[in-house]
Amino acid sequence: MILDTDVLVELEHGSANALHWLNSLSQPPRICILSAMEIKFGSRSFAHLRTTEALLAPFSVVIPTDKDWSRAVNEYPRLWLSGGLGLVDAIIASTVMGLDEELITFNEKHFRNIAGLKVRKPYQR
Repeated sequence: MILDTDVLVELEHGSANALHWLNSLSQPPRICILSAMEIKFGSRSFAHLRTTEALLAPFSVVIPTDKDWSRAVNEYPRLWLSGGLGLVDAIIASTVMGLDEELITFNEKHFRNIAGLKVRKPYQR
């Protein structure tokens, strides 16, 4: 499973539900490099960046392949026009699809129009 950025934000904010869910997993999830970048670029100070880097350190990072980039560029722009799928979400989704993994996110509406993408909320907020 691969975590979307919004789940990382919950962890960053110290959500008890997020921490409980993460600790209940039998194997650690992974993250896309774009989610890592989104979280790091959201840092408000060097201290916050260090905290963010510590949060991300335990996660394995997946990097989009050429095929993932191609899928995002050639197939997903239509989903921007029809449903509002954004650029970063398109690349994350394409990476998840390329790995045949499940995307863990609260933003199911961003990804619902991608045929074949497995999407699940980690828990109810």
